[in-house]
Amino acid sequence: MDRAYRLVRQAAAHGSLSATDQLRVLGRDQFDKRPWLEQIHLEPVAESPPIFVVENFLPAPVCDWLVERALRKGMRAALVYTSDGQKGIQPDRNNTISGFVKTEGDLVVQLVSRRIARATGTPLDNHEPLAVFRYTRGQEYKPHFDFADPGAPEGGNYADESARFGMRMATVLVYLNDNYEGGETSFPRLSWQFRGRKGDALIFWSVPIGGKPDRNSLHAGKPVTSGAKWLLSQWIRQKPFPLG
Repeated sequence: MDRAYRLVRQAAAHGSLSATDQLRVLGRDQFDKRPWLEQIHLEPVAESPPIFVVENFLPAPVCDWLVERALRKGMRAALVYTSDGQKGIQPDRNNTISGFVKTEGDLVVQLVSRRIARATGTPLDNHEPLAVFRYTRGQEYKPHFDFADPGAPEGGNYADESARFGMRMATVLVYLNDNYEGGETSFPRLSWQFRGRKGDALIFWSVPIGGKPDRNSLHAGKPVTSGAKWLLSQWIRQKPFPLG
């Protein structure tokens, strides 16, 4: 960690704008390790599926930095598997998305990924690339499963992918802002919903380790009624996932 920070400082000294930007979060003169080494307290919410809340999982400056980085990288329409087995735009999901590849050089992104790995006890190799979602007024993601639903028309295509990389067994959502209304994460089969404060994390296991898909993990992003909701998402597979 210290060596990586020194490399970022060296890059900033040589004029790297990306490195200079990272130092706003990491510390310009000294590496502030506290946000990354703090104990992670998982507050249990439900057993089926296993759901946990972590307050103050990421500090506010990191949340702001992730939103800024997503905007600079560019937002695009979020895709889902369609009935013909291809990825496309569907009315069930109308938000926008930006992402970070797993080989991203930014130390901030790497530290976020490692904190998620600690919270879930999962290897980084099994993590999909981090994604940032934006939901503006009226945008939502209707009830869905994160694992491949065998009964859905598109399940066959996703099932092929799952055979290679495993199913999405866990999901980590980190709420990156507060200034919006609506947009709760809802679990209709539990009659429970959650809206985190800036920096809070929601962790749930759609496929508990050693278990079968839990259909109580059906969840939705409810419509935003005002402002824009920003959310960091990390899907975790049962097997290693490609670097792309």
